[in-house]
Amino acid sequence: MATFDYEDIRDNIVEPALAEFGKAATLTQPGVPTGPDYDPIPGTPVVYSVTVMDKSFSFAESLGGLVREDDRKFMMSTVGDPDPDLKGTMTIGSTTYQVVSITPKSPGATVMFWYVHCRK
Repeated sequence: MATFDYEDIRDNIVEPALAEFGKAATLTQPGVPTGPDYDPIPGTPVVYSVTVMDKSFSFAESLGGLVREDDRKFMMSTVGDPDPDLKGTMTIGSTTYQVVSITPKSPGATVMFWYVHCRK
């Protein structure tokens, strides 16, 4: 039985579209803490260059009251980029946003891209 090659679609359709229509951003993830569990010392933040594309929130997403007026939704590349973290921040231009939620778009086992909901 043949299987569908989602990696091929991601690599040859999704990623080129993000490269052409997306914009550069910086994803900053918290570093690995050190020290004892009862008094951890924050690790050095890790900064990644990522490619994102602005997306609109759906009507259903907006209805629940979880989306504020200045919130942004980004479609973020997966190839070569880290998995986003809820404790991270996204910087685009001179504006830094806190990551609010992360939704992988993954038919089967392949993550095609990430939806990253961010807030000022």
